[in-house]
Amino acid sequence: MFLSFSKYQGAGNDFIIIDDRAVFFPCENQKFISNLCHRRFGIGADGLLLMQASSCANFRIRIFNADGKEVGMCGNGMRCFIHYLHSLGFREEKFLIETTHDTVECQIKGDKISVKLSEPHVLHWGVEIEHEDKSLEAYVVHTGVPHAVVFVEELDQVDVEGLGRKIRNHTLFAPHGVNVNFAKIGSDGSVRVRTYERGVEAETYSCGTGAAAVALTVSQKWDSPSPLRIIPFSKECLEVHVSSSKLGGKELELVGSASCVFEGRIPVEQFL
Repeated sequence: MFLSFSKYQGAGNDFIIIDDRAVFFPCENQKFISNLCHRRFGIGADGLLLMQASSCANFRIRIFNADGKEVGMCGNGMRCFIHYLHSLGFREEKFLIETTHDTVECQIKGDKISVKLSEPHVLHWGVEIEHEDKSLEAYVVHTGVPHAVVFVEELDQVDVEGLGRKIRNHTLFAPHGVNVNFAKIGSDGSVRVRTYERGVEAETYSCGTGAAAVALTVSQKWDSPSPLRIIPFSKECLEVHVSSSKLGGKELELVGSASCVFEGRIPVEQFL
């Protein structure tokens, strides 16, 4: 048996996308998903996205990290998903996509795709985390998944994997942990970011919900004007619009590009 797939990337964050409208994919098999995402013995990806039918939106998306565990949201993955739908012939300018916890509005804007994320929530603001002989200040917000934002002076010198892993597994964020974003604001107002992603358990080239978390933190902390330009490790700029909602909270809109890398078929038995 062969499984057809498409490989996509958004700002360097890469995904396997599979049409699962027939609901055949073994979602409960974490080992199978992690094998598909393996960069040496599989297709290679930061995560896997399933396209399914929905009774309340245009389509349903199911999102899995490279470790095979399902998560509620992925900003870069959602842009890739919309590009994928468009490539299949679904030509709407706006899509409503059902996730595990919400419905998300997405829109094609020229060569870019915008995603309106669910209302963010502050989990911890300016919390101190002890590391070796110094204390780090973290701002933890939920933008679909939880993110810790840490501002640093020298972004290029940060041990993203080592320090990121320690913060990700800190007891304050137990039992599920957080994604960790190290950020530095440039003289032009843009924000450079490097992200350690849980579920991948490594630094990734980009993270959409992480970019949104950084933008929200910068906006709240320094009253920075919207939109904010977020520059991830891939150096492919993401734009985040931060605005006030009618209910007094915040609304986040993530804008960026996405592209198909390749398509193919794989023998299922090889990865089970």
